[in-house]
Amino acid sequence: MLSDDLGQAEARAGCEALLAQLKEDRAGASSHLFIHSRLQRFLQANAGSTSEALAHFRRMLEWRAEHGMDALRVQLEGLPWNQESVTLTCPGFLEMMSTDATEFSPEHHLLWVQRDGRLQLDRIMAISDERLFGAFNKLVELRQFHLDRWSEQQGRLIKVVQVRDLSGLSITRIVRDALVMKRLSRILKSLNTAYPECLYKLVLLNLPGAFNLLWAALSPLLNERIRSKVHFLAGGPFDFPRELLALCGPRVLPALARAAREEKEDERKLGPGHASFACCEVPAGYASTWLFKVSPPAATLRFSVLFIELGSDDTIHLTEEVVAPSLVRQTVSGSFAPPEGGRGLLWLTWHNETWVQEQRLSSLQLRALPQDRAQPQHPAPKPSRSRHQLPVCGCFPWFSLGSYADLPTPATTEAPGRALRSPVKQSPLGSSLANGGDAPAAAPKPTFITVAWVLAIIVVWYAFAIHRGDS
Repeated sequence: MLSDDLGQAEARAGCEALLAQLKEDRAGASSHLFIHSRLQRFLQANAGSTSEALAHFRRMLEWRAEHGMDALRVQLEGLPWNQESVTLTCPGFLEMMSTDATEFSPEHHLLWVQRDGRLQLDRIMAISDERLFGAFNKLVELRQFHLDRWSEQQGRLIKVVQVRDLSGLSITRIVRDALVMKRLSRILKSLNTAYPECLYKLVLLNLPGAFNLLWAALSPLLNERIRSKVHFLAGGPFDFPRELLALCGPRVLPALARAAREEKEDERKLGPGHASFACCEVPAGYASTWLFKVSPPAATLRFSVLFIELGSDDTIHLTEEVVAPSLVRQTVSGSFAPPEGGRGLLWLTWHNETWVQEQRLSSLQLRALPQDRAQPQHPAPKPSRSRHQLPVCGCFPWFSLGSYADLPTPATTEAPGRALRSPVKQSPLGSSLANGGDAPAAAPKPTFITVAWVLAIIVVWYAFAIHRGDS
């Protein structure tokens, strides 16, 4: 099998043989189509067979002529690969697709990160075929221009690492919509015909329950080589980041956070079972602080913080769990400082574990500050008259005293470990700032002695009642 190395003897010989057979086709086509990096992709897609690569290449030339791609390429030449160029080329396209394509893997492959659960399907389906596929053709042609350029610079084929977050995606709606499936089929067919061997790997995470239905519909449209590049991450929102880092490198996390295209970065709605993420770059000498509110008042979210320490060349030195996944409610704050001279990424995850209720995350503040300024500041605590509830046993619910809504929860302050040299362990219920922003008082943890006292009182009362009855 041909490797990605452009200098491989077998690959160069195959490209020369293919180029010789394309002598007549070169007369009316653009010269950029016949460079070695482009020819090698067609040879790879056809298992090194020159005759099959030749037939495939000619199908590509027919497709380009049918869609006027040479004229389109003239419009795109000179545009760099960045957010501004893509927005200028096809306005609003990446936003509707909830996609970020500005980062690279450690092997210099382009990271294409897409949050399919946030796909604006109604807006996309309202666009005419002409406009939709016109924007798509511009986007993939611009991308291919740069993939070829980067490949020639690196001396090997540079491809795309696709990361698809499927959380919140309605699989049944897509599969049952004939027009959606028709458009998906056309896109996949165009990519296989005109831009073969551009996929390095495809990583699918947060798979919904009905994913097998969609995969059964799409997999026949993909050849065996493409299917072999698919990686399924079975872990939930708190498990996949480590696997994703191993597959794609550290720059995938900022891209995944940006791909969400939140309307308001500090205001987020989490539907039942949905997760939300945020990422903060922490330079050397800086610390990161976070502050957010969970609502409605009785709502809880499961929250965690992960720190990825990076070297000067963005290699991952270690991955550390700063805050273990735990339930939080009301107002939550905290901070974390890397070791002296350390830098990296802070990754925050929120997950709504309820089945039916939407939870809201608001007033989110996530920032990196010099370590001498990063200590969170809160007003001095004021005494409160909150009642406390004992743990409720399913067998004896009448043992409960007070109201669960009255239960204050201690603050998530500095994270355990290396958190600004003032570690405070996080409570399982996060934090609340009562009375309009006052710092919370720590809630006493019910103990065995407390329960024993309650049982002792009941026993004494029961004995007294029997004694009165006997008398």
